[in-house]
Amino acid sequence: MRRRPARLLILAILFPLVLSTYEAPPSTAATTRAKMIFGAYVQPRSGETLQEAILRFERMIDEKLAAVRVYFKWDSKFPSPLARWLKHTDRTMFMSVKSMRENGSIIKWADIANARRGSPIYKRIRHWARVIKRYHKTVYFTFNHEPEAPVSYQMGSARAFRRAWRKVITVFRRVGVHNARYLLIMTAYAFEASDWHAIRHWYPGNRYVHAVGADPYNWYKCRWSERWTPLGDTIEKFRRWGRHHRQEKLFLPEWGSVEDWSSPGRKQRWFDAARGLFKRDRWSQFKGILYFHADDQTHEKCNFYADTSSSALKGFRAMANDPFYRKEA
Repeated sequence: MRRRPARLLILAILFPLVLSTYEAPPSTAATTRAKMIFGAYVQPRSGETLQEAILRFERMIDEKLAAVRVYFKWDSKFPSPLARWLKHTDRTMFMSVKSMRENGSIIKWADIANARRGSPIYKRIRHWARVIKRYHKTVYFTFNHEPEAPVSYQMGSARAFRRAWRKVITVFRRVGVHNARYLLIMTAYAFEASDWHAIRHWYPGNRYVHAVGADPYNWYKCRWSERWTPLGDTIEKFRRWGRHHRQEKLFLPEWGSVEDWSSPGRKQRWFDAARGLFKRDRWSQFKGILYFHADDQTHEKCNFYADTSSSALKGFRAMANDPFYRKEA
């Protein structure tokens, strides 16, 4: 019987040990799951139309937006010229309809909830349903975003909002709207609050919602906060809420940061951190983010434009061009 060479015996002993200590490289979220929808709301400057503002913004970041945030009032005309353009250029619309008329008068949520067939309010809900159905392209539809924010205080209670939301969605379903995804949008604070602002008071139930959004901001020294807040810190409570509502897709329909003028490059690093955040597996429930390229109309020091500095724009542009943030919604 031939004896095995010593080298073979050594390999036979070591090979199982190598296998037992070998660990496969960890998979990354970027290669194992769907990518993020990337979009923005773009505030017009110097007499621009919304369309012109969007095109200028896209030239600035060297990338086409997959999604665009658009705000409507209760009696706004639809489809607007912008809505038609978004459809024909294959940009997905995230649309909010507020229970306020163009003249500033409000429609109480209780009146919407109690609207009977044939009444003016019911006819208006039905009108919205019909024109969105005829739009023939998927939209993300929100009834009255950030209902717990001060601007909505006169419209009614959380209970009235829940009932109004359900009424609107019920009418949409009766009309046969199949191209709308119903997106509830709250402030980021709603997922931290323990009082009546808290999400649990406003959430209409998963039967009436396809997705939930939060609007987080780094308000550093422009509003009430003296703390520089990374995006991940601001939406951590929102992420945890999502873990208990796995059926919901999570979005950031607005998000933004101001500059720290005492620390050049800090906003760029804020964008860099946000860029990497959603690639982590534990953030995989998030499906889309739309930057708020504007200033805050009620707090003049709060400037969220992506190009407040050349370094900030560099960070934002890198995120917009990252293949992880897909180019279609």
